[in-house]
This record gives sequence, C-alpha cells and structure tokens, in this order.
Amino acid sequence: MEASPGVQTKIAEGGKTIKHLCLLSAFALILSSLLMIQALPAAEICGQYDILPVMDGRYIIKNNIWGAYTGQCVAVPDANATDFIIAYSRHNQSSVASYPSIFQGCHWGRCSANSSMPIRVDQVKSAPFSWSFSNRSSGEGNIWNAAAEAWFSPIPDSSHGYYGGAELMIWLDRQILQPAGEKVGRVFIGGAWWDVWQAKMGWNYIAYEREEPTDSVELDLMDFINDSLSRGYINRSWYLHNLQAGFEIQAGGEGLTSNSFSVLINGGEENGPEAFTSPPPF
Repeated sequence: MEASPGVQTKIAEGGKTIKHLCLLSAFALILSSLLMIQALPAAEICGQYDILPVMDGRYIIKNNIWGAYTGQCVAVPDANATDFIIAYSRHNQSSVASYPSIFQGCHWGRCSANSSMPIRVDQVKSAPFSWSFSNRSSGEGNIWNAAAEAWFSPIPDSSHGYYGGAELMIWLDRQILQPAGEKVGRVFIGGAWWDVWQAKMGWNYIAYEREEPTDSVELDLMDFINDSLSRGYINRSWYLHNLQAGFEIQAGGEGLTSNSFSVLINGGEENGPEAFTSPPPF
C-alpha cells in the first residue's frame, strides 16, 4: 500500500529533521572534544631543571628545583602564551626549595630567542615589564613568595653563574617567607613604597619588597637598577643577563599561577643568542 503524497512529504521532512539533529549532535561532540583538548595542558615539566620554550622561544619556562629533591611539576597550558601553574608540589623545607619561573635572556647558559640580553647596564635605556599572577596557595603549610628577578655579572657569559655580580629581586607578595639579609632602606618606585633588603652571597643580593602586596604590576626594571646603582650594589659596566618572574617555594605552593609576563629591553645592539642553548651540567 502506497502512502499518500501528504504522508510522504511528512516522512521526508521527518527524515531531514533527523538528519539535521544527527549533524548537530556530531558537531556538538566535535566541539566538546576540541574544548576538552584545549583544556588539557600543552605540556608539563617535572624534571629538576626541565625547561620549556614558549612564544616561539622568546621566553623560557623552567621548573628549577635548585634547593631540594622533592617533587614539583609545572603545567603550561599554551605554548603560544606565557602562563603557567604549579600543578604539583611536595616541598616542605627549612629554606627555599625551588624557583619555578619564566624568563627572557640567558640564565646559566640557557638563552631565549632574539633577546637583547646579555647587555651592559650602561647601555640599557629602559626595561619595562609586566607580570600578573594568581594566589591559589595560601593558608597553613604554604611558604612562598611571588617575585621578579634579574641577574648581573661582570662578564657576558652566564654559563658559569654570577659570582662577583648581583641578584636583584622584586617581591610583590609573600606567604611567611622573608628576604635574605637585612633591611637597609626604603624607596618609592612605580607608585608604591618598597623595603630594600641586602645580603652578600658570593654576589650582591638585593630585594625590593612591596609594602602593599599586589598580584599585578607594570614596572621599569631600570628604576630598581638605578636605585641599586646609587647604593653601590650594581656596577654600570656589568651585564644584565635576564629578567624572570615566578615563585620561590619553601613549602606547599600548589595552585600558584603566573597569568602573563612580558619584557622589553630598550638599549644598545641586540647581542644575545638567537636561540636557547643546551643546559649546562649541574
């Protein structure tokens, strides 16, 4: 028995509707899968000194467990961005265990691509940088700071360290942890007051601790360098090797997140390597 034309039309329309629903379901499934893939970390570094170049090698993220042998992993969601998160940490030390961070320039012979560093301090006109982070690791059992850091030495090669040079830190926030050495002064930079700490460690250690903690800054590194120059802690003939941002962790630290980081060195000729090199032996 053959169906009437009206019934045939309804059957055809029903078939089209089912077909459209199937296509929509398939599209939703594909979209859901893509979102799940995007939510997964692009990479996770867990080795003691593991590194991961991002932004076409212009920045390098490092795990950097330099003061302990306890576990730590850094998740990097996107190799085309500068964010990272402390995904795993088992530190519970009596002193700093690690400094997971992102940097531009050269650090212990590892160099980012197309950097202006190393560069002599007297060639740097300005060094604006920005950094924002999220504190998801507070409370009992967590000891850390959120700090930017720059390294200096009398020679352009960083592969042998920074002895005779300087370490300049810019502390934005902290949980219990305190800068090394003693407080030697106070200075107003970038719209805020900073306590100045200093110690001698085979190199000059200088820490600028923000009196009012913050989780986001736009600063010029040269303002801090100039203050250190006036105090005699840095020499104009020394080389600026890098600028970093991350977390010194003594205990806990899981969930600390670096959201974004950028650096621009305005100065002399670009005399840094064009690509990062193999890590030196530790």
